[in-house]
Amino acid sequence: MSKGLEALKDLREVKGWNNDEFERRLDIIEKSLKALEIIKEKQVYIRALLAYKNNLAFYNEDMSESRKLTKEEFNLLKEVLL
Repeated sequence: MSKGLEALKDLREVKGWNNDEFERRLDIIEKSLKALEIIKEKQVYIRALLAYKNNLAFYNEDMSESRKLTKEEFNLLKEVLL
């Protein structure tokens, strides 16, 4: 997890922030950072993801074994990018 995200979580605890909007935005940041890690690690082709946005099997069909996405990774990327 990034140092920035950890700092935000620490700040929430210190300041006593506990509102839904802050939690929602923190969740978006967390998912976005995880998506970036997946993109970097698996060298995801964004155009291919967009082309196959509703079909993981077709996306994985064109990818080498090391670049294939799990269902969870695929769904996270769809949520964050689409």
